[in-house]
Amino acid sequence: MKRYKQFFAALAVAFIFCQPAQAETTDWMKGMDSLRFAGKLNAGGDIVTRMECKDSGQASLDYDSALVRLTYSRNVKHIDWLISGWNNLPSFKRSFAGRGYKMVSQTMFVRQKSGLRLYCGIFHR
Repeated sequence: MKRYKQFFAALAVAFIFCQPAQAETTDWMKGMDSLRFAGKLNAGGDIVTRMECKDSGQASLDYDSALVRLTYSRNVKHIDWLISGWNNLPSFKRSFAGRGYKMVSQTMFVRQKSGLRLYCGIFHR
């Protein structure tokens, strides 16, 4: 009887710790901060599952001219991934396809002042 109790106690502990992690979402952050944060997520075994982007109001094309919010969870499938942003969707996809990545998610926003379309994407390999 003692073995059964130990077995079921161990099974209960395993069940608790094997539950999938809940997704978490960041606050809005500057583009470069989001890239650094994504690198930390990747190194820690997490994966970005959703990437939202919007105009920061800056009139430049650097990463900080976008505001980004990331949703992430544990990378249980160990997918090789990255995120990025670009102003031309076809060349955006081609540039990462050449490195073996496929776009799995993308969002687009339009600059209020210039009307320029900018794309944010998640890529898997």
